[in-house]
Amino acid sequence: MTRILLVEDDDYLASALVLALERKKYLVDLAKTGAHAMQSLFGDRYDAVLLDLGLPVVDGIEVLEELRKQDEELPVIIITARDRVEDKIK
Repeated sequence: MTRILLVEDDDYLASALVLALERKKYLVDLAKTGAHAMQSLFGDRYDAVLLDLGLPVVDGIEVLEELRKQDEELPVIIITARDRVEDKIK
């Protein structure tokens, strides 16, 4: 079964995403902060990550940078409300 780490601090959005993914038979772990995400990523094995950028404690970009230092191939899908061109390029 495919295991996904969902990194999202908004309770409503996180609940909806977890429900939708679990209905499609994915195993989903939820991290609500960047620090929790890094702890999960470096402690467990995932098939993919859904990553919000606007996180408390450690920003999603920092999480992605640290992840890429350790694992260049783990698929990451960015989920964010940021819409500035600079954010998209980054």
